[in-house]
Amino acid sequence: MFGYIIANKPELKIKEYEIYKSYYCGLCKTLGKNSGQIARLSLSYDMTFVYIVLSALYEPKESRKPEKCVLHPVKKQCVMVNSIADYVADMSVFMTYLKGRDDWKDRETMKKSIAGRLTMDITEKSYKQIKEKYHNKVSFILSRMKRLDEGEKHNSDIDYMAGAFGDIMGEVFCMNNDIWEMTVRKMGFYLGKFIYLMDAYEDIEKDIKTKNYNPFFDAYRRLGKEMFDEYAEKILIMMMADCTREFEKLPIVENVELIRNILYSGVWTKYRKIKGNGKKDE
Repeated sequence: MFGYIIANKPELKIKEYEIYKSYYCGLCKTLGKNSGQIARLSLSYDMTFVYIVLSALYEPKESRKPEKCVLHPVKKQCVMVNSIADYVADMSVFMTYLKGRDDWKDRETMKKSIAGRLTMDITEKSYKQIKEKYHNKVSFILSRMKRLDEGEKHNSDIDYMAGAFGDIMGEVFCMNNDIWEMTVRKMGFYLGKFIYLMDAYEDIEKDIKTKNYNPFFDAYRRLGKEMFDEYAEKILIMMMADCTREFEKLPIVENVELIRNILYSGVWTKYRKIKGNGKKDE
């Protein structure tokens, strides 16, 4: 379900792009350090965005230095690491485990099922540790995952389903119980709804063929493809408008233009590609 919250790289300044990469590499390094090298498979630009936003908001002491890694054994990559990286790395592994579990239960294809089972096996040890470390947070997220599972069985409406995943991302964004908690949670909530709806939009034609649940079914059948595209786009725009409204309330100065690039431009690069292709990336 992840892969939508990315930067519009051509529009970034060189310095901004280097900073973006350094946070990505920093999260990758932290995943390997905390949960083992194979946990780096949990790395995503979506969770890198969480890392960048929380770092910009709380401004922890940071270490930024060039390092070699398995993927770049010759040329050193600039790595940005701070205390927030540990939290985001934990949430990355946790969400990856849940994604694997969802794929395993889905059994849409043998390939997907096997990949889901392998993902669970790879991350299970860390998942149990994270579950113990963030007991209340994990319990809340699992309750919303249960709501998503039940919603699929009962063909629940789009707002109910997107709201459940929005709650999950709101909880992921909410690292601290402080003055910014409500704003950060709302930002994550609307971003989560956007991610869920983008995923459903990308999968709609495939899900119709395979008869898998998709919250856009009724709208697609009622409106037809062209009008459905307009309908879906309006909903996605509303979700990002609500998300950016909450973001602009935060006292963020550091890397603010990089974050705005992602929120106002980057998230739509994948949308345009999906709309143009009419199919998932292979």
